[in-house]
Amino acid sequence: MLFVNRWVGGTGNQILHYNNLVQISSVFNTNYSSTLFDNSEMFQLKNFNGVSKIDEVLTSEKLLNDNFTIEENKNYLIDVCLHELFFKFNKISTFDIFKFKDILPLKDKKQITIHFRGGDYKIWDPKSQLKVDYYIDSIKFIKNEIHDEHIFNIITDDYTLDSYNLTKKYLEDSNEKIMLGNPNKPKNDFITISNSEYIISSPSTFCITASFCGKQNKKIIHSDDWIRYKLESDYFRDIFWKKLNDYGSEDYKIWKKI
Repeated sequence: MLFVNRWVGGTGNQILHYNNLVQISSVFNTNYSSTLFDNSEMFQLKNFNGVSKIDEVLTSEKLLNDNFTIEENKNYLIDVCLHELFFKFNKISTFDIFKFKDILPLKDKKQITIHFRGGDYKIWDPKSQLKVDYYIDSIKFIKNEIHDEHIFNIITDDYTLDSYNLTKKYLEDSNEKIMLGNPNKPKNDFITISNSEYIISSPSTFCITASFCGKQNKKIIHSDDWIRYKLESDYFRDIFWKKLNDYGSEDYKIWKKI
């Protein structure tokens, strides 16, 4: 059996960890179980149980090695693993794994969600603070692509961001319909992203994981500057960005880099 009993980071990181657990168990045709993770009650998930004994810990480094095997009658702890494994283990669609308990309400307008991530990201990597030009150019691109009635959902965890406030002002000055998210209600923000047709994304795993749930065939925009920066990185978790730049998968791929 494969098992996870320790979660690191916020909802996005924990969803990625759980996804890896399910995907690896499917690839090796073995059972899996885990403890509850943040906001897991949003989904129709199963197998939240414990195991009495752990025989071996599987780290990301081991799982990235193509030579590792799973033995029957052994219990494996899947250590912290995030987006570095996302494109390696993708046997089951994320849209099938993460089904919401409640039916998402139908909207009468095209939903365009813009995500800004500040907070600890400012310390984690200052380049994750994307320029306001990226957001405004993305808005202009989408508006040239669609002619239906639409609304812009603006979601952030940090109201002090210049990029957030300047983008919000740009939309207000353009007389666009907008709806503001609420960082104190992360489940609502997550579902808003999941229910959108268009995503102007940040590098946040919260936005990325919400984008591979809910409505399928989203048109996802990422920052070209951010992608090019990550293509030069040797950090093992940046495998995700390199694979995403190559194509990604049917669950998660880039529609446009701006």
